[in-house]
Amino acid sequence: MKTLLMTAALAVAAFAGAAEAKPVPGRPHVDDSSLVQPDGQRILRESIIIAAPRDKVWTAWASSEGLKSWEAPVAAIDLRVGGYLEATYDPKGRLGDPNNIKHEVLSYVPGELLVFRNVQTPHGFPHADLFGKVSTVIQLEDAGDGKTRVTVSGVGYGSGQDWDQLYAFFHTGNAYLLEMLKAHFEGGPGPDGDAHSEAKAKG
Repeated sequence: MKTLLMTAALAVAAFAGAAEAKPVPGRPHVDDSSLVQPDGQRILRESIIIAAPRDKVWTAWASSEGLKSWEAPVAAIDLRVGGYLEATYDPKGRLGDPNNIKHEVLSYVPGELLVFRNVQTPHGFPHADLFGKVSTVIQLEDAGDGKTRVTVSGVGYGSGQDWDQLYAFFHTGNAYLLEMLKAHFEGGPGPDGDAHSEAKAKG
């Protein structure tokens, strides 16, 4: 696990400025600075600027109530190394269901960094076996004027058709997720153009 964690964290840090950012098609607020490592593995790296201070954005990512306020109606996180982040988009779902998505927390730095790896996916999830080999790194940085840059990186994507499909799935999905988070804090339209605000998300 230590090797996996170091690979994820160091790879993102080492190549943070190596790729020129470009907007994700259809997601103009999301920058794509993905890259390929010397060994051929790919890092899927997308980021967004959110008009909210870093501590509030951290709470949205790293607390159970925060996750439920914007990402999924049923969610929980045990924020410790070896803890789990679990969620379902079914409002009638429950924690512990084998059809939930579940990630193991590999490491974190409060207010700055969260690293996890998938250990359970919903039934029918595409290429779940490969997804378990990818580390997801969430980074938060001060962007000035009370704003926060949120970067989501998937480290460890290989090559081949199955990997390409998984990469494409999360290239779209992570950009959607980042715009959901932005709409949650800024009260503008969500990724699908629907009105979305922090108050609405909290119900």
